[in-house]
Amino acid sequence: MEKAPDINTYLDLHKSACKDPPKFWAEHWMPKVTWIKPPTKIMDDSNPPFIRWFTDGTLNFAYNCVERHLTKGADRTALIYESPLTGRSGKMSYGELHKQVERFSTVLANKGVGKGDRVVIYMPMILESAVVMLGCARIGAVISVVFGGFAAKELASRIKDCDPKLIVSASCGIEPHKIIDYRQLIDESKSILVKAGDLKSESCLPAIYFEREQKKIENWRKFEFRYQDLMDQVGAIVARAEVESTHPLYILYTSGTTGQPKGIYRDSGGTVAGLMSSLYYAFGFNENSVMFATSDIGWVVGHSYLTYGPLLFGGQTVFYEGKPVGTPDCTAYFKVIQKHKVTVFYTSPTAMRAIRRADPEATKILPYDRSSIQVWGCVGERTDVHTFDLIDRLMPKGCLYNDTYWQTETGWFISANFFTPYRFPSKAGSCTKPYPGYDVRILNDEGEELTEPNVLGNVVAKLPTPPSFMLSLWNNDAFFKEKYFDQFPGFYCTGDAGYFDEDGYLNVTSRTDDIINVAGHRLSTSQMEEAVLKNSALSAAIVVGVKDALKGQRPFGLVVLKDGVKLPNGEEGLIKEIITTIRKEIGPVAFFKSCIIVDKLPKTRSGKILRGTVRRIIDGEEYKFPATIEDASALGHIEEMIKKYKIDLGGGISFGDKAEIEKQKVLMNPE
Repeated sequence: MEKAPDINTYLDLHKSACKDPPKFWAEHWMPKVTWIKPPTKIMDDSNPPFIRWFTDGTLNFAYNCVERHLTKGADRTALIYESPLTGRSGKMSYGELHKQVERFSTVLANKGVGKGDRVVIYMPMILESAVVMLGCARIGAVISVVFGGFAAKELASRIKDCDPKLIVSASCGIEPHKIIDYRQLIDESKSILVKAGDLKSESCLPAIYFEREQKKIENWRKFEFRYQDLMDQVGAIVARAEVESTHPLYILYTSGTTGQPKGIYRDSGGTVAGLMSSLYYAFGFNENSVMFATSDIGWVVGHSYLTYGPLLFGGQTVFYEGKPVGTPDCTAYFKVIQKHKVTVFYTSPTAMRAIRRADPEATKILPYDRSSIQVWGCVGERTDVHTFDLIDRLMPKGCLYNDTYWQTETGWFISANFFTPYRFPSKAGSCTKPYPGYDVRILNDEGEELTEPNVLGNVVAKLPTPPSFMLSLWNNDAFFKEKYFDQFPGFYCTGDAGYFDEDGYLNVTSRTDDIINVAGHRLSTSQMEEAVLKNSALSAAIVVGVKDALKGQRPFGLVVLKDGVKLPNGEEGLIKEIITTIRKEIGPVAFFKSCIIVDKLPKTRSGKILRGTVRRIIDGEEYKFPATIEDASALGHIEEMIKKYKIDLGGGISFGDKAEIEKQKVLMNPE
């Protein structure tokens, strides 16, 4: 009888990956890649921090995702489409996906696109988006997916940086209450580039449009082509490309603190190995698994765990065009889970908070069958206690909860729980244990390692970085090195703050710029948020550090009530409860005395709350209107509430003794 895995199984695995990375990846995951030319040089670390994997190997990435699975049955389902916005659903088999990818790669080749050329993809959540992504990979073209509906200025900045050969889009995207005209946005972005002298003319950048019935395109121009027509006209299929393992697969832009996009790009061979390892360890993924990642293709989750990862295993993946609530209601995700017997549900705490706000007692959700879920994963931010409690209530017996921590830069998990080889008991707010490939340390600002448990510091990972970590920033090696490696030589600086607890669990509390200094005490705003959210009346909360003439900084809270909640002691009673909780859990040192109730918090389309923007509003600073914002009215609402707060600190919104209130009035209104 085999011995059951214990914690030493994990420890040995992680130790071997850190001690001898080339040996670990060569033995465990290089054989999972279908190579054209198998590599003999596993890792090249001769020019740190620019680490390269499987350098002399060659492959075709699209072949690894699609064609190699045909021997197991071409009729097996690859892609599932569910759109409450259009009322349609459908499936695409591996055989059909293979044919579509072949045809679209030929369309691209006929338009002059080849190995190394960039293609911007600006599409909604339809199955053709996966076809386009894989069609590019089949001929070695480098894609840059831009979130559909991004403002024209943001799209223009990405086009300028990656210099694409063409754009592939759709006639429109669909939101719950509007149709987004993609063609108009592309025209506007081209106009911006032409005026700036970055594009000679609009005709210099051709576009292929998948025409949707919700919006037809009229007056086609000579540099615009209908996707359906081009696919119908394909003749002889072009050969698939053979590319180096280090050949760029995609560029994904993320906005930096300067407001300028950073073009993170990663390789082809290392990405196969890295993604397959993470899906296996975290989700126990295999060819029989059904993945429902609630991301959009415009984000890194949409690349790693919606499109590429599940297909690399020959499993099924759900493309969902809709929202967690409002399309039509908070049961939308669970209808998909029940219908398709989803085994891995991968969503965000933000989405679950929206669901909890609409259905606080889960009375609408509980009737749906969730028994197929083997792993419930979360991504995007730390899971607060209330959200964890809701997920714990909804998970079927034996289901693993997996709070995953990673970044666009890493491409897959830095730290998470494990489906295999050893399942750790879950803790709310913790991302459990570092993954094989990441030697995670906690350093103070001077670069000294903090080995005592529960001591907050900078989360870093010791070089070398593993396969599928970003190769660099597109056209900007110098900033890549400066931003991620110069602060702590020999380490990748995540930009996050966190600590290891007494059980060796990693807790990532916030971005390092969300650590506030209150009279010399370094405090995490996310830990305060977690304490605030223990109040059952709340659906969401943020804490930001604002200027304080006495303390330097002080915490300021904004909270959102659950729908229909009753406050027996009124707003004043609620705020007093929150302040008391912070004093109890964090201590008086937190100096938490200011909190307001708002209707909504400003979020990006990927679900991240714009804490920095909120802080600048409170401090009266100028701020850039984020192009990624989901609801533009949220910022105006915050401004209105802050004005009310400044006028009336003691009027039922912020509380303390009279002397404290008067002092705060002076600090907030120095004039």
